[in-house]
Amino acid sequence: MEFVDEAKLAAMEGKHDAAQTFCNKAFALEKEAVENLPAEGLDAITPWLYRRSAAWLAFQTGNLKESKTLLENTLYGNPPDFIRQQLLELKTQLQ
Repeated sequence: MEFVDEAKLAAMEGKHDAAQTFCNKAFALEKEAVENLPAEGLDAITPWLYRRSAAWLAFQTGNLKESKTLLENTLYGNPPDFIRQQLLELKTQLQ
């Protein structure tokens, strides 16, 4: 999530193009992480955190279709309640 931190810092400094670039990099890495999650070896919550994060980052970068797809796939998988609530908030913003 280093790129997310860099994006926030750039935005605070008024460097909006740099902020967008960092956010796009963060999304690309998070999406790659979701696509390459190992079948085993992770604790029960980690895959849900990656999926939630990828959906939010897609939204923040303007990839609304991608965000909706990640959101729906994650909700379909029956995530823990606190992640479900965060995704439902995102779903509201997507509408």
